[in-house]
Amino acid sequence: IGSRRILLLCMRRALPCCIPLVLFLLLLPAAQPFASLAPLGRQISPASLWKPRGTQFGAARNSYATMTISATPSTAALYSDIAAIPAIAAGFILASDAGAPHILLRRNQKDLKNDEARSHVLSFAPGPSGELQPAPFPWETLQVSAMSPSPSGKFVALVRTREVGGKKEQSLEVWDGGSLVASANAHGDVHGDVYSGDVFSGLEWSPDETKLLYTAEAKKVEAASFWSSKAPKASVPEGVGREFVYKEDWGELATGKRLSRVFVMDIATEQVKAVEGAPEDAAVGQAVWAPCGNIVATTFSILPRRLGVRFYNTRPSRIAFFLAPTFNPPAPPTAGMKTSSCEATSSPSKLRWITPEADWAARSPKFSPDGTRLLFVNAAKSAAHFSCSELKVLAWPA
Repeated sequence: IGSRRILLLCMRRALPCCIPLVLFLLLLPAAQPFASLAPLGRQISPASLWKPRGTQFGAARNSYATMTISATPSTAALYSDIAAIPAIAAGFILASDAGAPHILLRRNQKDLKNDEARSHVLSFAPGPSGELQPAPFPWETLQVSAMSPSPSGKFVALVRTREVGGKKEQSLEVWDGGSLVASANAHGDVHGDVYSGDVFSGLEWSPDETKLLYTAEAKKVEAASFWSSKAPKASVPEGVGREFVYKEDWGELATGKRLSRVFVMDIATEQVKAVEGAPEDAAVGQAVWAPCGNIVATTFSILPRRLGVRFYNTRPSRIAFFLAPTFNPPAPPTAGMKTSSCEATSSPSKLRWITPEADWAARSPKFSPDGTRLLFVNAAKSAAHFSCSELKVLAWPA
């Protein structure tokens, strides 16, 4: 009886290991008709699925399945045709004196021969029959990570990213027709990388087309070890001893982005200033100009940790009002005087909350064309990382 129990126990423990082997042996004959993959341009040899690799250190080892795949000319030609189709990355509608609008499409295309991604802008203008006709040739946006035409269509703002001497540089450029009228390089001095193509990014023209509003990484604190001869300046002693401290980022297609802030470029003076008043425990982005000339933006909480924002729309976030920085200070205002009934200019606070805490994940603020309503999206508090959202409207001034 004891030997039978031992045999049954061994069979019970060995059965899970035997089932995959039995299934493999039963399904092995079905692996013969690999010729059915020929229309896809792949040639797979069944004999090469299991073969000895050779002797290593005196022991014979077998390799896993080895497949020989080769692309036929028809497959390469098909892939080339598909890669030659430009993908639309952004679109802009420009006002026109003729009545019909002009359209700008920014498109990306893969350059297979040079193994690089190319980007260009194609414009569409109304033809004699009133239908939109494309321009004969597009213009390439070399090293341009973001662009935004002005409301009137007279100017276009570009964020140009390039490497100079092995170091990354970014500049904001303003073009009028075919000439460069303004350029500012605040990368490294005022802020870090300019954001583009993510949840926080934005490149907005002021209503009077004299300023640009954008999002960038906050200026990094220079770090060094306790014994480094290149210690930070005395003005930033908090960087000493933090050379190898881990810095958490957002992840989810936002790797390397940690703390976003909003900045304003004055086109006339080519100066860049930060929008002050941002909470220390929040990242700021999605900024837009308010009708009064100040700023409305979304603040994303970084507590208790970041770990995702693109596919996490239930992260706590609120919409706030910020005072815009001044470049040419006006005359001292009278106490209580308001600008376009938007905010008292004598208010000492540089931040005012627009949405209550009950709106758990308010984001993406936009103003109506007449400036009397503020629209935003809100998601309720939920354990789901990506849940349904609702569109809300507030009367402005809020």
